[in-house]
Amino acid sequence: MLAWYLNLRRFHAVADTPTSKASSAPQGYIELTGQGRHPPGDQLKSYLTGLPCLWYRYRIEQRGGNNKWHHVETSESVDTFGLDDGTGLVLIDPDQAEIMTSNKQTWTKGDIPLHRMDLD
Repeated sequence: MLAWYLNLRRFHAVADTPTSKASSAPQGYIELTGQGRHPPGDQLKSYLTGLPCLWYRYRIEQRGGNNKWHHVETSESVDTFGLDDGTGLVLIDPDQAEIMTSNKQTWTKGDIPLHRMDLD
């Protein structure tokens, strides 16, 4: 019951946060939308695929003898990246940020044990 209440409070906090523009973003908690941009220098590569990316999060699970999935490893990148919303460019530090992406990949590898890996 407590988890439900806390999720409801979080939902209302996010829903009540207006989407800001980079050129006029206030201090504090804000919501931004836009196109991701690589910062100068070396490009971040996805931990699982090795492909260039701005940010990643992954979860690896392994199927046990009872045919149930068990958590093996979870991590996400901490490198900063840019966000361009057409009015300006903002540098995003993903530490403690909630990043929502429409890009998600799930696949299995090998016969036994199987791994299920999610990549954002």
